[in-house]
Amino acid sequence: MSQVVLNVEKNRITGSSNARRARNSGYIPGVLYGKEIQSEAISIPAKALRDAMSTEAGHNVLLDLRIDDKSHNAIIKEVQVHKLKRIVTHVDIMVVSQDQEITAVVPLNLIGEPHELTRAGGRLNQTLREVTVKAIATKIPNTVEYDITHLQVGEHVKVEDIVGIEGVTIETEPEVIIAVGELPRGATVTAENEQASADQ
Repeated sequence: MSQVVLNVEKNRITGSSNARRARNSGYIPGVLYGKEIQSEAISIPAKALRDAMSTEAGHNVLLDLRIDDKSHNAIIKEVQVHKLKRIVTHVDIMVVSQDQEITAVVPLNLIGEPHELTRAGGRLNQTLREVTVKAIATKIPNTVEYDITHLQVGEHVKVEDIVGIEGVTIETEPEVIIAVGELPRGATVTAENEQASADQ
């Protein structure tokens, strides 16, 4: 995973009114913390933050965070968003070491076309769209993928069916169903499809 440079400033004045002034000036208030540094309030350029979170990694982007002429590996740990205005109001950023394992929630993408399911008049129902993974910061994947090409009517796949990714542990419970091959409501499985399922 490539890093994105993010320059931030120490926020020496805190409080809700100052936070509003910071946002009006194009900065997002936040907090920087980690095992080997002292927690401190920071101000983050809003545009730079948006650009960082607009990469393929999204909120899981690995940052090359720069403050007071120092550089840190860091990740975005929490983003607070205004309920009505839908704008970012506060960000928690955590400094991480090169070998420190972290957990992250990443999108689950289904790839491939389930031709047998389609021919039977069925439809794909994706029941899980994110999984929790654990890895060192540089190994956190942008997405986790599962190939549903062979999914048929009446079949389902679970988290435990996902092919392992080197250096990454999937923390989501293995029995959780991620996708189901369904027929439209009121339809029935034909004898031919039932036999095909039985033969597998």
